[in-house]
Amino acid sequence: MMPSSGDHVSGKSRLQNVIFFTGLAFYVLSFFLPVFKDTVGSKSISGWRCAYAALFLWVVDLGPNTIPWLNVGYRLGGFGGVVNPLALAYIILRIFDRAGRTQRVLAALILFCILLTWASLVILCLQDADCPGLGHAVWVAGLLLMISAPFWKSFRQSL
Repeated sequence: MMPSSGDHVSGKSRLQNVIFFTGLAFYVLSFFLPVFKDTVGSKSISGWRCAYAALFLWVVDLGPNTIPWLNVGYRLGGFGGVVNPLALAYIILRIFDRAGRTQRVLAALILFCILLTWASLVILCLQDADCPGLGHAVWVAGLLLMISAPFWKSFRQSL
């Protein structure tokens, strides 16, 4: 007996697809929302600009006269730059329903990079007054929704 087309799309349940594509929509939306707001002034940075800048945070050296923790914060912020290429690879593999094990590895790497990005944000918010805003929350929510399927599957199997 063949499952109805509404039950499974590309081997995933309808609920898994709704969660994934909702997460994808949030993820894309986050690039157009303000991600950072300077708590001292009024400048804000959009998601796409933050994503571009985060690609280069690994090499930022603020010089010898800066607060050492600020350099650490910017270096850790480079992990935020790694998230988007990992997420893009995950999205492609998930949509084409390929490489399930690689999807799980990418999902774990994305989670790890998000945690290091949060460590960066704590430092940057305390030392440089650049605190995360709505766009960051939407970005993380979208990522977590997108990558949730492998974790739920593993969790259900362990019960």
